[in-house]
Amino acid sequence: MNKDVPFAPIEGRSNISLLQGAIKLDLSGTDLLFPDTGRQGDVHVQFSDFSQLPYPVGGAYIPHWVYTVQPTGVRVEGEMQVDLAMPKLNQSYDYLPDEGDHVLMLGIDLQSRHIVPVGVARIENHRAISAGKQHYQALDVLGYALVPREAQPPMQAYADGELDLRQLQIALDNLTEQ
Repeated sequence: MNKDVPFAPIEGRSNISLLQGAIKLDLSGTDLLFPDTGRQGDVHVQFSDFSQLPYPVGGAYIPHWVYTVQPTGVRVEGEMQVDLAMPKLNQSYDYLPDEGDHVLMLGIDLQSRHIVPVGVARIENHRAISAGKQHYQALDVLGYALVPREAQPPMQAYADGELDLRQLQIALDNLTEQ
């Protein structure tokens, strides 16, 4: 844990900005349940690269990095919308898909303890802004994975509510098998 990053207070039914705006959480339709059963508390958030991922990745889409949250196990009850800063890679944003394209949002599955898809986000001004329903179970991991260009149509269909998360995963799995 990076001790230079302070803990920040957080509670459900609010809008939260963490890490100087790198993470923005719309919790207006969400309750949080902390491990001590409290509905509010302090969290520590830090940027973690792939080598520091605290959990295995379930599926073919692997993040370069994620934001990790301590304490672990802060449960999300309801739907949370997420807006994440997309950092530079080698001092450049050239690695990012086009503005308006989608990325796969990732979070923790509490049963398997794997990082899994939880929804999609649209790229806007070097940020991943959730689009459509998000299925976060806990705050442990907030991240995204890049997808190939041919994955954009099912990602858009998900954002538009035409596919559910399972249908999106099947469509993405079919693309990786080709």
